[in-house]
Amino acid sequence: MLRLWRPRRTRNNGLCLPKAEQNAGYRKPCQVPRQQRLLSRQLTLATLNARSIRNKSATLTDVLSSHNLDVFALTESWHERDDDLAVRMIRPAGYRSFDAARSSSGVGLRKQRGSGVVLLYKDGITAKRLSFSISPSTFELVGVSMTFASSSLVVLVIYRPGGEVADSQFYDELTVILKQLAAYSCPVVVTGDSSTST
Repeated sequence: MLRLWRPRRTRNNGLCLPKAEQNAGYRKPCQVPRQQRLLSRQLTLATLNARSIRNKSATLTDVLSSHNLDVFALTESWHERDDDLAVRMIRPAGYRSFDAARSSSGVGLRKQRGSGVVLLYKDGITAKRLSFSISPSTFELVGVSMTFASSSLVVLVIYRPGGEVADSQFYDELTVILKQLAAYSCPVVVTGDSSTST
């Protein structure tokens, strides 16, 4: 009822009570001006471990539309090439994508299954893929700088497959990536999945 999950500036000032309680005089209903609702529009982002995007285009596009997602991060896509047919099949009209095929990384080449990262986003978002000073050997990633309604943010999608790689190597590589993201003066969203217990 208090919408505590939202940023403070977009929360309602009062409690939004059911109509029966409003009519009983407990408190006036929350009135948020239409213009304020439009200005406080937030991005809706979701992450899913797809375990292969092949033959799942209908399900994944249904998730996009039913939840009206602005940004949809998928790990374990299992796609083989950049802009694979499977990626095009899950990208509905009105969306664009960035991806990291499993064949394009040392992580994917070491693994028979798993790997591959896809980031879908709406056309209204201006997005630019980020480049990093290292190519991690312990995880796959897609980093994107996004601008939406005069606000900016960075989205980093990571997938770490299982294996014999030491945790210290993973954390060392992740630290290098996060240090580069610290240079951005905007919110940074780090999301993804790992098939290990860390």
